[in-house]
Amino acid sequence: TSQSLCESANTSNNGKATVISSFNVENFTTNAVYLSELLGNVDILAIQEHWLWSFEKSKLETFAAERDFCTTIKCTDEYDPISNRQRMRGWGGCGILWRAHLDQFVKIHNDGNERICVITLDTKPKPICIVAVYMPCTGSKEYDRNYEQCFDEISELTIKFAHHTIIVLGDLNASLIRKQKTTRDKVFLTSIQEINLCVPRNYPSSHTFFHHNDKASSQIDYILAFNDSNFFIETDIYCMSPLNLSSHVP
Repeated sequence: TSQSLCESANTSNNGKATVISSFNVENFTTNAVYLSELLGNVDILAIQEHWLWSFEKSKLETFAAERDFCTTIKCTDEYDPISNRQRMRGWGGCGILWRAHLDQFVKIHNDGNERICVITLDTKPKPICIVAVYMPCTGSKEYDRNYEQCFDEISELTIKFAHHTIIVLGDLNASLIRKQKTTRDKVFLTSIQEINLCVPRNYPSSHTFFHHNDKASSQIDYILAFNDSNFFIETDIYCMSPLNLSSHVP
């Protein structure tokens, strides 16, 4: 999901509307070509499923720096790092990338678990807090508990950064538009209502996830604003690109 921010971000982006996007990259290493193209069209990008371990963070940091972007990254083993000798195929992970000229306005916060990244921007008239998330996928009851725990942490962040304009974005692994709502969809809707998160006005109904078997698709990637559906100028969901090897679109 890609969006242009309102005037409050303009002072930190040379008078231009700031474009923020979210993308489940599904393996940074194999989808780097499309990621590079996407970075040419955005100012701030939340990513999910980069599939890097903690000792591999420098790969994404270098990739971003070569394109004049700064980063904050969390990995699946963020709080229990594995060694190179224990290496297996990576999974999960999240991060936020922002253009280097915005870095003077950005502060990185270490709040949240390994599925949550947080930055704030010192903008006028009100600072902005961006919370990038990769929510647990469906599965066992443990996944459902973890899902609710992630929303508990997001709720705490809305309290901590109450004096900011708060944006929550990422792969929420649940849908607001599915006709036959799953239990996860219901938990998602209830959770965002409880903490006053809402989708922007005129939000697209396009799908953001397309299963590789071509038999299923859904809208599970979102950008949400805390108590302000009018914060964004424009909202867009990308079409699938031949370069994009992920089952998600920005």
